[in-house]
Amino acid sequence: MATIPHEIIFEILLRLPVKSLCRFKCVSSSWLALISDPQFVMLQLHRNKRRNLILSNLSGNSAYNYSIDEEKLVSVELDFPLEQDANRDGSGYLARIVGSCNGLVCTTPKPKIFFVLNPLTRESKRIPDVPFEPFPRSSDDLYGFGCTAEDCKFIKVSFGLKPNMSVAIFSLRMNSWRRVLASGYTRPLINVPGTLTNGALHWRLQKHGGDFVLAAFDLVEERFKEFPLPDASTSFRFFGTGVLGDCLCLQFFKGKMKEHWIMKEYGVKESWTRVFIHQDPNNVWPLCLWKNSTKLLVINRKNLLVCDCNNEGSEDVAVADVPNWNSACVYVESLVSPN
Repeated sequence: MATIPHEIIFEILLRLPVKSLCRFKCVSSSWLALISDPQFVMLQLHRNKRRNLILSNLSGNSAYNYSIDEEKLVSVELDFPLEQDANRDGSGYLARIVGSCNGLVCTTPKPKIFFVLNPLTRESKRIPDVPFEPFPRSSDDLYGFGCTAEDCKFIKVSFGLKPNMSVAIFSLRMNSWRRVLASGYTRPLINVPGTLTNGALHWRLQKHGGDFVLAAFDLVEERFKEFPLPDASTSFRFFGTGVLGDCLCLQFFKGKMKEHWIMKEYGVKESWTRVFIHQDPNNVWPLCLWKNSTKLLVINRKNLLVCDCNNEGSEDVAVADVPNWNSACVYVESLVSPN
């Protein structure tokens, strides 16, 4: 190995899976320094496209990992912070996934306790408690997690008795909290994590006056802005947010009626396109595209399912049993440390 130029070793290691790189840190002190170097970590993140899917399980209070860039979906149970203690207090609280970015996953194993972890390197960091509480009576806080080019941020949105809001932002790089004041929205009816895409966290929020809107919190500008909904969705009062193929995805529902729409060009109302998912009466939610976008992974209340994107007459096939799933997210394999 001593005869191989450093540049060649760098390029070879850059193409290896994260699990291999974690093992190769033990080869020598020079390899440890190289693989741990921030420049190498970021280059590996941007070049690597290997994705994993995490599902948290209600009944077992555990999480399962699926490598969705492999030919087969094989589940591997994951460790997560406070796993052994998460449900011992008898509260019935179950671990939830808040979101993922740059290979990091944010989870809440206990009420109002949040961790950011790298599932592959097993490094984790607890988010400290917010040092300020502008609305002591607020119980419908919203949470989100995302990254900019320079930082990763954990977001807490609190609502006052009037249409006032407080956005608390924790910077992983600075290891500190700060607050941004906002207004115009009331408490949400459903407390769900923000959906991350195009550098913003998206929620369905209710404006002062009763209308539901699609609101996005820009992680760079640190302010809210609204996005137009598709015209055909006016008959639906409720909707949920998600991401499908890097596009913002909405699921509208009214009783047993459901529709899925994706915004092909971010921020452009005319780009809203309706997508049809097979077996929709099963109350499925799209997760990600699989096998070069020829398959679509979806989930219902029990199973992870596969749809054929090219054949509308095909049936869903259960590929793994996930009883009473709680939450799910897709993340990219990386060496990024939460610390």
